[in-house]
Amino acid sequence: MADPAEEPRAVASTRTADIVVSVLLAAFAALMAWDNWKSGAGWASDGPKSGYFPFYLSLLLGAASLFGMVKAFVDRAGAGKPFVNRDQLRRVMQVLCRHFSSVFSHSGSASTSRASFSSPASCAGSAGSRGGNRC
Repeated sequence: MADPAEEPRAVASTRTADIVVSVLLAAFAALMAWDNWKSGAGWASDGPKSGYFPFYLSLLLGAASLFGMVKAFVDRAGAGKPFVNRDQLRRVMQVLCRHFSSVFSHSGSASTSRASFSSPASCAGSAGSRGGNRC
């Protein structure tokens, strides 16, 4: 069995990730509910107004996010369980930064074809291709 001192240090616990995602979803649901209420969430003489169904879907999303938040606060077992450690987060951020820089560097050019964007799959196979390594 591995020595606990050798394990990488956790950046965030599962409980923290659950709470952050629930808060973000609740904020998004509140924004969507407000916007749909503003555009008309009622019933007109000819049927539902344009914001009727999205308003109630946003209420459903808000209720689900509140359920997730309450569950995360009540469940103490996730507090010690790591969600991501430093090495994992570093690798994910490397991929995200590479892709965002690729998208933003190509966004101003006139020819932004699908083939010009690099992905992990295209990077793996492009080292020996005729076009060279664009990754």
